[in-house]
Amino acid sequence: MNANSLTEAEIPAQESLTANESSLLKAMMEVGMFYGLNRSKTNPKNRPYIAFTKSGVEVIDVVKAIRALDEAAQAIKNEISSGGSIILVGTTPTKKEVISLERELEKLDRFFSGIETMEKLPGLIIIFNLKNHEIAAREASKMNIKSIGFLNTNADPDLVDYPIIVNDKNPKSIDFMASYLENIVEEAKRAKEAAALAIDSLSLGSIGDNG
Repeated sequence: MNANSLTEAEIPAQESLTANESSLLKAMMEVGMFYGLNRSKTNPKNRPYIAFTKSGVEVIDVVKAIRALDEAAQAIKNEISSGGSIILVGTTPTKKEVISLERELEKLDRFFSGIETMEKLPGLIIIFNLKNHEIAAREASKMNIKSIGFLNTNADPDLVDYPIIVNDKNPKSIDFMASYLENIVEEAKRAKEAAALAIDSLSLGSIGDNG
């Protein structure tokens, strides 16, 4: 099953998408984010996130994945705006073709505070390849840390607060997700800085009025 074997017309519920979400859908399809694993490996809890099965392979409901990304993005924005900390648990690539992915994850990691530098617990943890990092998800839950998890159809979505079921085996897919999160973080930081400037300007205006 290759990227050309699934057409956009086969994706359900597209009429509910905004223009931006439709563009995101096309980008996600281009990198093959809708491919799950063989049906025999599917965790039953992921059935609601699967559109259909084709040639024995689960096809992930990308529209639901977009909705999940939206919720996760809002969680990231809320955490950053409140001054909280976020940590990233990456994947463990083994192929030469994912060297660029490692670099992308390292770049993304610079936007998040490392656990060793924290004086207090983070408010949010982002986990790539949840199946390989279930311990991190369970520990986060024990410490009441909210979690975002990217997982394939064989992992347990209940291990994280914001499960995003996508193809986490494809380097291009993970690279896309890393870039997407980087943009969200940058946007949230800019918004926080703008809000701080607005408050400073308001405070200065009030001081001037009193003078």
